[in-house]
Amino acid sequence: MKLLEKLKALFVRDDIPEEAKSAFENAETTKDLLKSLDLVLTKNEIEFNDLKKEIDRVDSILRDEEAKIKESSIDGRQKRYTLQYIKRLRSHLDNLDNRMTIYDKNINLHINLIGRIQDIEAMSLRGVDENQIDKIILDFETHLSRYQDVVRAGETGFESTTNIARREDMDLAELEKEITGADPAAKDRRNRKAVGEAKPEPPAAEKAAEEPDAAEDEEEEGGEIALE
Repeated sequence: MKLLEKLKALFVRDDIPEEAKSAFENAETTKDLLKSLDLVLTKNEIEFNDLKKEIDRVDSILRDEEAKIKESSIDGRQKRYTLQYIKRLRSHLDNLDNRMTIYDKNINLHINLIGRIQDIEAMSLRGVDENQIDKIILDFETHLSRYQDVVRAGETGFESTTNIARREDMDLAELEKEITGADPAAKDRRNRKAVGEAKPEPPAAEKAAEEPDAAEDEEEEGGEIALE
């Protein structure tokens, strides 16, 4: 069996990027495949670097806007507009960070694919037993890094204009305290909100009250033991 056919199992997985699948479908030899994958890798690295420049640019603007709040150089409407702008910049940076994560995963996946294909190709040229090559391919397929897009679904709801404005005022006030250092805990609260803080365990007494009594379960089941 041709070596390219042996590699097919790696390129039919759902977690493989479409560009990599296309590279495999259009390749007639492993040399063609490696060349195409290298082009895809280079493209992703260029886009990664361009995105990093954009992040640096936005981050620089954000620092300048935050400095206006820290220095109390503006007030009234201008302060409100600046705080709103800071919120937008931070949201934009969060989105850019998510895209950076996707590119990073994509780059690492292609590096791993290229490296493993080169290893397998070298083993084939040295006359390594086909069963051993199959085992290596299977092992790599099992441990292949997952590739998936980061999709964040926005929550939508219906609120009155008054409630939206009131909530925004509270958010902006907390943002100002964080930037000026008036509330040292504000930054920690924002970070916990961003990553999604784990729900705390209920008190032992409440937990025990919620869980069915083990002894009662055994009596109800008639002492039967279920084997898994």
